Amino acid sequence: ELGGLMGLENYTWTNAHLWFDHWLKGDSNGIMNKAPVSMEVKFENERDEFSDWPLPNLSEDRLYFHERGMLSEGGLKSYPYSPWWSKTDTFYSGIDTIATTGIPLLSYFLEAEINTAVTTSIPLISDLNAIVYQTGFLSDDVQLRGIPKIHLEFKPSKSKGLIMTYLYDVNALGIGKLITHAPYTFRDVTPGKSTSLDME
Repeated sequence: ELGGLMGLENYTWTNAHLWFDHWLKGDSNGIMNKAPVSMEVKFENERDEFSDWPLPNLSEDRLYFHERGMLSEGGLKSYPYSPWWSKTDTFYSGIDTIATTGIPLLSYFLEAEINTAVTTSIPLISDLNAIVYQTGFLSDDVQLRGIPKIHLEFKPSKSKGLIMTYLYDVNALGIGKLITHAPYTFRDVTPGKSTSLDME
């Protein structure tokens, strides 16, 4: 919505003005006839509109983390990970990765106004201070609607810290377009003890 503050065309600000004009000025501008649920399709410059939410024809896909190998990234698969013996994926904190949300404010503005995606090279993300989990290549287009959720079990080495998660759409060259991200701050936990987190 940053562009709307600067006077650029913006869906949210336009509809907010129409709503206030309808209820405060009595304008018959059609705002109340619009679909109550509207979602912007990222990078497509179009919107999906629905009369209700959640939609009855939507399905929830659940993916499970699978351990990364010596020369491979971790997997995201449709079935739970159940090894013969307990295994752990480890990474070290303290150094940032190239997974990022881009340049503060500028990247958000460019993405919102001219559909310029924040990108990064997924193969160049270091295995020392990050873990990458990937699905296999998808043969069909997948439409994501709603809010992705993630559940993790982890053992921190410190009593407080920050975990960043990123969701990318990755092409055949390994270039990922950022779909969304989420931070999780933990504090006052017991180092070395299993801790769970849920984020959206």
